[in-house]
Amino acid sequence: MITDLTLEGFKRAILAHFPDLPIASISFLGEGWANRLCLVNETLIFRFPLDAQSEQQLLREIRLLPVLGPELPLAIPEYRYIALNREKTPFVFVGYERIPGVSVLRPGEALRRATWWRSQAGAFLTALHRIPLDKVMAAGLEGYPTAQAWRDALAAKRARYEQHVCPLLTTAQCQALLSGIEKATGDERMVAFSPVVIHQDFDFHNFLVDLEQQQITGVLDFGSISMGDPAVDVSPAIRPYYGGCIDGGWDFRRDFYQRTGALEDLLYIQTCEHAIPNQDAIRDRKLQEIARIWP
Repeated sequence: MITDLTLEGFKRAILAHFPDLPIASISFLGEGWANRLCLVNETLIFRFPLDAQSEQQLLREIRLLPVLGPELPLAIPEYRYIALNREKTPFVFVGYERIPGVSVLRPGEALRRATWWRSQAGAFLTALHRIPLDKVMAAGLEGYPTAQAWRDALAAKRARYEQHVCPLLTTAQCQALLSGIEKATGDERMVAFSPVVIHQDFDFHNFLVDLEQQQITGVLDFGSISMGDPAVDVSPAIRPYYGGCIDGGWDFRRDFYQRTGALEDLLYIQTCEHAIPNQDAIRDRKLQEIARIWP
């Protein structure tokens, strides 16, 4: 892990790799579950993974974003600074020109109900899901090129939930969710789709927006990009504006992903190599969600 998480430590890391970059100012921009962001000279964002798993996600983005960018109707990061030399810093890190717009991490009900962002999000996902799989596979994208492989991976998650999540639950909750996952993943509606390129974390926390102009100005964080089920990306709010194929098992799978979303978050918290911001509060909230879904 990166041991010096101070601004001075990040500044030293940047200058060790890019000594010709004048740093007039540096500030923390934010911290997610896997990365810490610094704003340099008010125009550059540097992204630092916090552990080896996060680094692997970033390496995936380094390979794939140049392939995806020209195919997409909204801006995504273009990594201008790529620090690959681990002799100078523990993990690979990157820098890119700041994309205009602001993050809305907790959108209010009025914004959620608005229609302007839905059409733009739908157009983005339509374009992303239409990118040929052979094109991204040539760039090193891994994932599930068949629906059966996707289903097998979902079924295999049952064992990880049992190991890492069930110890936090009641016996009844554990039995209910393990039984529910086994039943759902055995249903043929789970393989009724054709795999596409998926973002896998597509929501407001990864949008940049101009609220005054009612525009999504960019999409961030492709660390979970994979090949798999398009229904993962397309929420009910976006679905009317989505131009991809809606198959007969779509609603069944969307319900499954909704019911297992809190399990996925809790699994990450329990197995990642570093603490995340507000970890205890988030764990408690996820446990409450699970108790409602799997009583």
